[in-house]
Amino acid sequence: MIEVKSLSKNFGENKVLEDISFEINKGEIVGLLGPNGAGKTTAMRILTGFLLADKGEVVIAGNDMSKDKEALLAKQKIGYLPENNPLYPEMLVKEYLGTMVDFKIKDKNKKQAAIKRAVTKTGVKEVFYKQIADLSKGFKQRVGLAASILGEPEILILDEPTEGLDPNQRVDIRNLIKNLGQEKTVIISSHVLAEIENTCERVIILNKGKIVADGATREIIEGTQSKKRLFLEIEGRGIEENIRQIADQQNIKTLKPENHKTKIVLEIEKELRPEISRMARANDWIIWEMRQKEVSLEDVFRELTKE
Repeated sequence: MIEVKSLSKNFGENKVLEDISFEINKGEIVGLLGPNGAGKTTAMRILTGFLLADKGEVVIAGNDMSKDKEALLAKQKIGYLPENNPLYPEMLVKEYLGTMVDFKIKDKNKKQAAIKRAVTKTGVKEVFYKQIADLSKGFKQRVGLAASILGEPEILILDEPTEGLDPNQRVDIRNLIKNLGQEKTVIISSHVLAEIENTCERVIILNKGKIVADGATREIIEGTQSKKRLFLEIEGRGIEENIRQIADQQNIKTLKPENHKTKIVLEIEKELRPEISRMARANDWIIWEMRQKEVSLEDVFRELTKE
């Protein structure tokens, strides 16, 4: 569905993308991740035809984006929601979608059906006759998504679709994207890594214009780091000295004690909780907390993109 080969883009002396390549198959929901300045938005703008690459190829559904006629065909297959959702606040939702459908569908007999489908899929029926300026941020994002699917595109490219939303709105938009992903290929960029982890079966991580990871979300999490994080809060004597005897010295962090309780964070590869429990019984310690946390996508992201 999407083929990117040796793509590069510079802005003056600044190398924004450097020789990146990837393929995205039909029906995949892919998270495009990276710190600020990594090249995510630039990559999305090249995929959608808003920017031209300096080098490399982009092929969308068999259409070469470097050729004018094929690029036009490719763009018809793409729905794009940029980070700065380009709505017209003075318009009613009905007026805005009516204007946008004129750009996407030529057949007059199909326009109203397309609007009805988009309104139903994105849940904006209740605000259809309201002014966009009066909508919540969540509904504004829904209207933007509705506009992006008016032409029944095969591909959706969404740049920070949940930016600025409250937790409930984030869940609503995330579920909406999952539903849309059942029938479309979706690329999502987001700073909220927990959302990507819960929404995307695959992630591509960019850092300084290069791809540093590309694969199934769970495989990247499990394959990048084998360590887990163990949080301890224990009251007693000789805690840190004893813990250091069974743990890697390089992966122990002691936090500021509170109320005579020692707080320790361990990076571990093997199970230590039974041994720590035995130590506690032998030394009359009181274990207030012993909590193990699996490595998350956020942990992997920090590891791959740190300076």
